[in-house]
Amino acid sequence: MKINTYYYATFQEKTKKTDEVIETSANNIRELYEELTEKYKFELTLDEIIVSVNDENQYNLDYVVKDNDTIVFLHPMSGG
Repeated sequence: MKINTYYYATFQEKTKKTDEVIETSANNIRELYEELTEKYKFELTLDEIIVSVNDENQYNLDYVVKDNDTIVFLHPMSGG
């Protein structure tokens, strides 16, 4: 299955990409993030990030990803 991924902030720094299409066998967000963490050595845990699927925040990390989903990994910003 192919998943469209977009990266911002620390994710963009690690991947050296703003986006990519990933061929994956991951069943859910959790498995996809684990796969990408292994590949790119992400330092943040799933508890520390926000995940958006098809332009909606997705808090269920067991959400079943589907072919052609668009997934964005975001590092939460804090204000001062």
